[in-house]
Amino acid sequence: MRRFRAAVVLLAGALLAGPSPTAAQAPTTATVKTAGGDVTIIADRLEQSGTDNLIVATGNVEVTRGTARLLADRVEINRETGDATALGRVIFYDGEDRLTGDRVEYNLKNGTGVVYQGRLQVAPYYRIGGERMERLAESVYHVRRGVFTTCEEDTPAWSFRFGEATADLNELIYGTNVSFWLKDVPLIPFVPFFAAAIRRERQTGFLPPNVGTSTRKGFSAQIPFFWAISDSQDATFAL
Repeated sequence: MRRFRAAVVLLAGALLAGPSPTAAQAPTTATVKTAGGDVTIIADRLEQSGTDNLIVATGNVEVTRGTARLLADRVEINRETGDATALGRVIFYDGEDRLTGDRVEYNLKNGTGVVYQGRLQVAPYYRIGGERMERLAESVYHVRRGVFTTCEEDTPAWSFRFGEATADLNELIYGTNVSFWLKDVPLIPFVPFFAAAIRRERQTGFLPPNVGTSTRKGFSAQIPFFWAISDSQDATFAL
């Protein structure tokens, strides 16, 4: 009787425990030769599709080449041309700058590419977004229908909105068909042209605006403009 009870207990324990879980599949890491040189790919799944020239990586994908790093749910790489297409939760690290978007097309050979619905965080605190952001060269972008600000919020406290702009992340951003906004209010509906320094300490261009409120004046805003006259002279004006 004791043996029977012991057998029942062991059987019940086995049923409660169920099948032993299998170990999680380790991600695949590979170095792939492309027209743009060797790239390192880490992904849950890595396969060749169609011809040997097309590499498809899916699941927690990370592609690294030099200082550029691309993260996405899915990345397709044409080894012959160096063209890469990234989809799903795309993050592109351009040195110390971080770029996100719905879709990224990037050429590993020449470093050019396009980001759709992009948001770029430029060290130390600048933010640039646009419907279409084309990477022309290292740290140089052409942006269509975009926004420039230093605010982190989805609706920034202040921003310049523009039709087109070119941003050299080591120099400045300049654009056309510009308006200046305080949150959702167009304070200055139209400015034909604007320029703002991004990284240099002494660079002619607009500085971040000064926004405030007081019981006497109510809401107020000033847009400083810094003029680097020479190496030893400068001036700041406020609109």
